[in-house]
Amino acid sequence: MSDLTGRYAVVTGSSRGIGRGIALLLAERGARVVVHGRSRDGVEEVRQEVEDLGGTAYGVLADLTSAADVQRMHDEVVAAGGTPDIVVANAGGARSGRARSSRSPWRTGAPRSTPT
Repeated sequence: MSDLTGRYAVVTGSSRGIGRGIALLLAERGARVVVHGRSRDGVEEVRQEVEDLGGTAYGVLADLTSAADVQRMHDEVVAAGGTPDIVVANAGGARSGRARSSRSPWRTGAPRSTPT
């Protein structure tokens, strides 16, 4: 992995597990890191670990199944450090209940994008 000095990274679900490891690795490589989670203690612990490594971290609590929390998280992330250079969508979550259909490209016949 290359030097990430000066880069701004957001890692969702980084208060534990794989997300924690990703956040610490990005910090070791020089990135400023936003530590996200739902547990204040978990977020604070990882934020402190990043700072103990000599890095810079900002902690944010948010429930990513809540549109209001997602908007608030976005606003806090941008206010704390500008537009992120790196976003790792690591958080997991599930909702129970009946699935709703959407007008997804494979249902409407819209052309698929081709990776470049």
